[in-house]
Amino acid sequence: MNKLATLESNLPAEVIARVEAILSSPLKRQRSDRNWLMIVRESHLLFVSWPVRVEDIRGLVTRDLEIDTFDGSAWVTVETLHMDIVRFRNFPLLIPIKGVEVNVRTYVKWGNVRGVCFLSLDCPGAIGNALNRAMFKLPFHTAEVGLTVEGDNYQVESIRVEQGAQMEAFGAAARVEGEPQLVQPGSVEEFLLMQTTLFGATPHGRLFRGDVAHKSRTIRPVKGTVRTNTLTAAAGIPELTGEPLFHYSPGDDSLAWPFKKVGSPPPGD
Repeated sequence: MNKLATLESNLPAEVIARVEAILSSPLKRQRSDRNWLMIVRESHLLFVSWPVRVEDIRGLVTRDLEIDTFDGSAWVTVETLHMDIVRFRNFPLLIPIKGVEVNVRTYVKWGNVRGVCFLSLDCPGAIGNALNRAMFKLPFHTAEVGLTVEGDNYQVESIRVEQGAQMEAFGAAARVEGEPQLVQPGSVEEFLLMQTTLFGATPHGRLFRGDVAHKSRTIRPVKGTVRTNTLTAAAGIPELTGEPLFHYSPGDDSLAWPFKKVGSPPPGD
């Protein structure tokens, strides 16, 4: 039995194999390999992204984070995906936790560390979202979300159903076309899709950082249409103009590390 299997003897062999595949991938991580929290299987990821002015985002993100840019613009992405939590590291789940998530995010830097800052995350389950807010310090909202994939046709609809909140919604349809390809270094796809550091802030301004690791993403060309979008405006983003970029990834396994409170980035980080 190898070292990881010995340390993680409570995990099934197939889960250990998935963890090892991620840890041996060329993507580097900021956290210790041994301290990961859970392994997650994500599938049918759709990224809908708009370039925006830095000043349109600056007031929405804590001052401890710098707004990151690509080709001179800040960016906002609505990401939709199906998530299946395969296993918490030290808690052998008998029933996988599955669900659809729609998140609004922008791109930031903490010192020299690049990552994404979540402005909102919409998914079903009020109790689960309360636990998520406590565990991950991220702005989860309760919503009715549906995601269907039939052949190459992709449709997603989400509507927020929290008591006393506006019924903010997002809906998109897309058609996946072309052959799979790896994300290329230095491309806009790498900037938008390959960030592995996550940031969230509490209403009082406390900043939290988490890290994930996954293998290089495979993407396929996709054409799409946004049918409804009030989520970005609800997050405080001014009206988005122009046609967004659409990207689709079939998904893969990823490891997630616990979120930790951080402050101002250390000099030279």
